[in-house]
Amino acid sequence: MIEKILLTYLSGVLSVPVYMEIPEDQNGEYVVLTKIGGDMTNWIRRATFEVLCVSTSLLKAAELCDLVKAAMDDAITLPEISKSRYAGDYNATFTAAKSYRYKAVYEVTYY
Repeated sequence: MIEKILLTYLSGVLSVPVYMEIPEDQNGEYVVLTKIGGDMTNWIRRATFEVLCVSTSLLKAAELCDLVKAAMDDAITLPEISKSRYAGDYNATFTAAKSYRYKAVYEVTYY
């Protein structure tokens, strides 16, 4: 299961907790990995992931997003992944709750 592979990988290379859903305790820094799409053509699987980076300031959220992008770029070193393509990132701050967030989107081809 590609979600479990990436969750384990990101948890091992990032210095912040990585979750599959927003935790109840939303203090500090953390990352949320969400599969938002997927397909298969000629038995080659692809999945699109949104990676939410949450921190205590906008600058720290942007810096965390850069760390996540570097980790996702290096995900091709995993034997199950043949391609990890950056599809963009953006400021996703929730101003009403003062939750500083960035999101990165990646398309992953895997076996």
